[in-house]
Amino acid sequence: MKKKIILGAFAIAVLAVSCDKEKSTPSTTSVTYSVADRTELLCKLPWKQISGLETNDSIVDKETIEECEKDDLTTFYKNGIVSIKGGGVLCFDEPLSDSISFNWKFGSGTTSLIYSIDSMDLNETYKINTLTAEKLILIYEKSEKGKINTYKQIFIH
Repeated sequence: MKKKIILGAFAIAVLAVSCDKEKSTPSTTSVTYSVADRTELLCKLPWKQISGLETNDSIVDKETIEECEKDDLTTFYKNGIVSIKGGGVLCFDEPLSDSISFNWKFGSGTTSLIYSIDSMDLNETYKINTLTAEKLILIYEKSEKGKINTYKQIFIH
């Protein structure tokens, strides 16, 4: 009888501890990733931009990406370089070996990407809306002629 009471108390204690662990585990929506985790997601495979939406006071979700741009590959490298290489479908003014490279880094922890081109003194910050193994969504806001334009870029592998 004494053995059953001890085993019962042990089982209740184990159950209570395991329930406490479940309660304290953060939900997937509130998970914060380390820089290494985000870098791995960003740099694992090249990205294809499937949509580019512009929104302002008078425009709602106007598509800005051309069909010829949808097969271009954007590759992020762990050394801080990003390369955009034209695909097989060329735009009318695109040379056959069109490829541009510039710098990238995380800003504000891992909540934004900063693109820079040192020779042009250019720095642009894009908010990371979504970064998963399958999808990347970046938001860029720019003030133009008194209006704030929001650009949303959607990438997949």
